[in-house]
Amino acid sequence: MERSDIHWVYLSTVYFLLAGAVFYLYLAHILPPNELGAVVILQAIATVVSTAVALGLGSGFQHFLSFYRGRQEPRILQVLLRGSLAASGLLALVGFSLTFALSGLLGAFLFRSTAYQPALELVSLYTGLATAMVILQGVVLGLQRFALYSFRSIVTYTVTYGAAVVFLAFWPGTSSIVAGWILGTAVGCALYLGAMLPGELRRGLRPAENKSEANRFDHCTGRSSSTRCQCSSPPS
Repeated sequence: MERSDIHWVYLSTVYFLLAGAVFYLYLAHILPPNELGAVVILQAIATVVSTAVALGLGSGFQHFLSFYRGRQEPRILQVLLRGSLAASGLLALVGFSLTFALSGLLGAFLFRSTAYQPALELVSLYTGLATAMVILQGVVLGLQRFALYSFRSIVTYTVTYGAAVVFLAFWPGTSSIVAGWILGTAVGCALYLGAMLPGELRRGLRPAENKSEANRFDHCTGRSSSTRCQCSSPPS
């Protein structure tokens, strides 16, 4: 990773922290304490469940994609990319189902009320999308698309917090905040998919593979610019 790449990753991280701080300070200013506490608990539920359900696959895909990309192994990269798509979809469904199934129990245990049950059910959808996004973020980082990752992360955080504020202004309540999170995370998943699919799965891998085959053919037919291959020479 070059120094400029580190700057891009730091930029998105700093923006995430600042945007989150501004968002929660705004909520603290306009929401009563019980609703603010409910929002924090809902966010914590989604974070814990999505992190647990993702099984560390975001970091795993990041490591192996970066490794095999460096070794120029297009076939293995294709397998990893397809596996990441399957894993993100499957685990998103698991995260959604688990949170939705436990929503009644969580409401009774954490809130001791059914007032936040609609918000808890919405959080299940947000949790599923967040699980997929954790994996897709790792994939984009593993492909070493740091500038694209940073830009898409900034857009995702902006939509997530911005939509929550707008929805809350028109439809007061914790469910409106969760709906904003859902919209932002859905946009994030789409953006990360857009960063990985066109470049690597459609355009990036196959030309690289063809180029490798062409270089090998050129080398063995004597068209290499440096030396002539002796593949067809008879043994001495």
